Amino acid sequence: MICTCTTLGPAAEATGTTRIDRPMMQAAGRIVMAYALDSTLAPSRDLLSDLAVPVLASPELALKAGLGLA
Repeated sequence: MICTCTTLGPAAEATGTTRIDRPMMQAAGRIVMAYALDSTLAPSRDLLSDLAVPVLASPELALKAGLGLA
């Protein structure tokens, strides 16, 4: 199984499910993080930290791609 939800990613991994954002972040190298919902910030930041991927903008200052869902 593959989990495509960043917010649920940590819980999915705990059950043995592969989260799609992990291999994408591993392959990316440098990342500028953009997120649509506040609930994705912490799981994304934690995953980036786990992978030691350099981020071009700090998560606090990263572009927040608002989709009117906040």
